[in-house]
Amino acid sequence: MSQSLNAGVSILDITPPPGVWMTGFAHRDGPAEGVLDPLFARTLVLEHKGVQLAILSLDLIQIEHSLLEEIRSEIETRTGIAGDRILINATHNHSGPAVCRFHHAMGPFEKQRARDLGPILARAVEAALHSLEEADLSFAEGTAKIGVNRRQPGPGGTVQMGAAPNRPYDPAVPVLRVDSRANGGLRALLFAHACHPVILGAANRLFSADFPGAACRTISRSLGEHVVPFFLQGCGGNINPPPDERSRDAVGKTGQTLADEVRRVAARAAPVKVSRLAAISEYLSLPLIPPETPEQYEREAIRFRDEAGHGDKPARARIARGRAEWAGQMARLTREKRAPRHRPMVLQALQIGELAIVGIQAEPFVETGMAIRRLSPFTHTITLGYTNGCLGYLPIAEAYPEGGYEVIDSARFYDTLMFAPEAEAMVVKKSTELLSRLHAGDAGTA
Repeated sequence: MSQSLNAGVSILDITPPPGVWMTGFAHRDGPAEGVLDPLFARTLVLEHKGVQLAILSLDLIQIEHSLLEEIRSEIETRTGIAGDRILINATHNHSGPAVCRFHHAMGPFEKQRARDLGPILARAVEAALHSLEEADLSFAEGTAKIGVNRRQPGPGGTVQMGAAPNRPYDPAVPVLRVDSRANGGLRALLFAHACHPVILGAANRLFSADFPGAACRTISRSLGEHVVPFFLQGCGGNINPPPDERSRDAVGKTGQTLADEVRRVAARAAPVKVSRLAAISEYLSLPLIPPETPEQYEREAIRFRDEAGHGDKPARARIARGRAEWAGQMARLTREKRAPRHRPMVLQALQIGELAIVGIQAEPFVETGMAIRRLSPFTHTITLGYTNGCLGYLPIAEAYPEGGYEVIDSARFYDTLMFAPEAEAMVVKKSTELLSRLHAGDAGTA
């Protein structure tokens, strides 16, 4: 059995045709009208001592979490890579197709297109496997400031969507480069940052990969089309681009800033010693906020049905109808004593020698990513949200008294109840436990 590290990469265009519904903004009226720039699935496969890992980056808002095991099974059947060694990260792009199940107020769910991702991603992993060759890895970390904490303090101690530059922001830009051992040429650059790709806004009805796509295009133009750049989305649930930057020019400018830092950091990356590849993927049951009474939900449903009937804008009426339907559904569930109290979330950790990657199936705040990195026993750790699907926002406990979209309204679009305040600390603890087990070498190998 070969003791060397092998790596393979692939890039596959997954841009849908016009007419497919987009998702990410409830105020977007109508399906896509065209393509501004293409969407891609990028794949890196690593192989060492018979163990294979696959890392996928998708220019999508997220994959449908209920299809995760189906997608993993499809990839495993066609490639032999075990499901728990497959990490699927979405860039959380808000200008892509509706391949995840939000409440229909976000637009119709493109169910068949979501199911088709299984064979499409299996084909992408197969292509990466076919390109395996001996490789060297190197790593460095830089910083960039392309966003801002969006939880702006408002009157009465509450928060509103805006800009809060004095609140936490994670500037980290970790960069992993993959070089061919045969010719010393650069094959791939994986880089991560924590920031919502929402520059184009609700008015945009053209498919686009937003600033992550612009960063990847800039890197390819400068380093060559043979280099595959991967953007991985960090823990950016409370981070947006500055609210005054909402244009196509801003997409290019933001992507350029990020790409410049990635190239600078890649030039000084130090070798990563890879003595072991390993992975763990486990479910954690998280508590939800207790439901309200049926009567409270019924009053909410009546209020929003009335709002829907008097609205003069189609998007606002659709949102109000959606909220009324959600409240009506919760009224029925609570009356029947079937309202959920817990929800399982899959957490994943990969080991690539002295580097670890953690993937969280939610929209975590930057504080969560930074906390896991501080507690990690690995020399280098990359923390990711929007991985293997997304169950909704995972705010830190301190955010709950302040309210705001992430704490109050977001669960309605995710068609569920909100995670309880203690859930985030449980995710940090469990993620750290998975990292410790990998670091100790007692889990995750063949």
